[in-house]
Order: sequence, then C-alpha cells, then structure tokens
Amino acid sequence: MNSLLQHHKSPLDDCRTLALHAAAGYFTELDRVLHSLSYHVVDQITEVLVQAYKDNRTVYLFGNGGSAALASHWACDLGKGTVVNGGRRFRVLSLTDNVAVMTAWANDACYDDIFAEQLRHFVEKGDVVLAISGSGNSPNVLKGLRVAGEAGAYKIGLTGYQGGGNESPLRSLLSRPL
Repeated sequence: MNSLLQHHKSPLDDCRTLALHAAAGYFTELDRVLHSLSYHVVDQITEVLVQAYKDNRTVYLFGNGGSAALASHWACDLGKGTVVNGGRRFRVLSLTDNVAVMTAWANDACYDDIFAEQLRHFVEKGDVVLAISGSGNSPNVLKGLRVAGEAGAYKIGLTGYQGGGNESPLRSLLSRPL
C-alpha cells in the first residue's frame, strides 16, 4: 500500500509544477527586461528625483489599475522609506490614493480628467510628475502629463509593452520642462 501512495500524483503536485513553471517564466522575463533597461535613463530619473528632494519640490505619481497600485506603493516608499535618522522627507503624493476626489472628477466631469484636475490645483514649475501606464495610451494619464508640462514640471513616464503610440508623450521616458 505504501508503494502505491508514493507513485500516485496528487492535484497538488500538478499545481506545484505549474507554479514552478510560471515562476521560472516570470523570472526569465524579468531578467530580460532588467538587462534591456537603459542605465542612462535610470540615472536621469534618479538625478531628477534627488534634485526635487534637494529643492523641496513635490513628486506626484499616478496610473490606472495595477499602475495605480505601483504609484501608491512608490509614493509610500519615497515618503516613508527614504527617511534616515528622522531627516527631511520627500514631498510626495499619489493621485490615485484619494478615491473620493478621483470619483468626483470622473462623475462630475470626465474620467479622462481625474489626474489633470488634481494636478491643476497643486503642480508647480520644478515639481516632478511620474506617470505609470502599461500601454502608454491611457487618456487620463496623457492628459495629466499635459497639465504637468504646462506648469513646467518634470515629466517622467514609465510604460510597458510598446510605450504608447507615436503621439504619446510617454514615448520619451524622461522629459524636462522648457
């Protein structure tokens, strides 16, 4: 009887095998993406964020869906995770964290305005606006970046896939104010 149990494959074994294959695929793709990143662009983004900190400028982050969660998490990391020995904190705000404001703009105006209208109230020249978009084509993200540009803010776009269409300001990963 004991030898029969050793040769029997349970559904749990199938799940483990699937999970191992999925994890291996994920890490292979992650490795490929990390090796394809432009370290020059990463350095530029780092320089902009460090300068914003030194100049006491505000960093605004936003995106939709999973990108909204990333924006929220990144704002937490910058606002809390960078504090050393009680030092000054980053001025940072995720525009995706106030659901009441987002849904008010979506309901009373248009969903495409949920980030642009929040930025209109606060963004200033020299601030940093970081937009995260898997497609690079989300109208509300693009509209928020336009408002940031009009205010003279640094615009940083992080995208996946092809990074937006030909007209997308997210085609360039980093854009400085005029």
